[in-house]
Amino acid sequence: MNRFQVFLTTLLLFYCTTYFSGGNAGITSHCYNGDCFVMASTSLFSIVCGVILGLYAILFPRQKSISDKPLEVGIWRRFGAFLVDFIVVLTVATPLLTLPLILAEYYETGIFAWSFQRDFSRTTDNVIIIPSALSFFFFLSFYFYKFHMTGQPTLGQYILGFRVTGNDNDVKKGEAASRVVLSFVGLCIWPISVLHALYNGKEFWWDEFSNTKVERIKMGTE
Repeated sequence: MNRFQVFLTTLLLFYCTTYFSGGNAGITSHCYNGDCFVMASTSLFSIVCGVILGLYAILFPRQKSISDKPLEVGIWRRFGAFLVDFIVVLTVATPLLTLPLILAEYYETGIFAWSFQRDFSRTTDNVIIIPSALSFFFFLSFYFYKFHMTGQPTLGQYILGFRVTGNDNDVKKGEAASRVVLSFVGLCIWPISVLHALYNGKEFWWDEFSNTKVERIKMGTE
């Protein structure tokens, strides 16, 4: 599959996942001056579509070769790939991670519904919501770690035409783990990271510190 087909397939599965949850899959919870609002929404079809997207992101055949043009991987190309990958993981994980709160609401009310909203909080909300949020970041970290280790591009990297590799070809476990951690730190301080990259040949600082690099690839079906 070429990158355009992969991009369209990703968009279609993302649309289906959100559509079957009423366009608002996930959990919303906030309190202000003692007033609380909690909302959760998912569906069986959203979970199924999310699982399909996850399997697709991992298993679809990646026909690729190293680009014969020594082109740099620009900052915005790399940011665009991360945005696609973030949305992929969010689409896969959110319907599943919302399910525990849905089941907890069913336990409290005796009425099962794939979505609910209420203007008060329960003592069990944070017990479920906080681990769900932490689980999302675990899934996101593992997603990048897995592809760094295999030398394959992530879904976003494939669409944008590059991959992560080690300076000595293969990425070692320690290098993959440090790249994931350091790149997340770099995103938290993105203005500094972008400025550093602009003055450092479009390489981010976590490339050097994790002993990894990015290289352009071309797809065999393009």
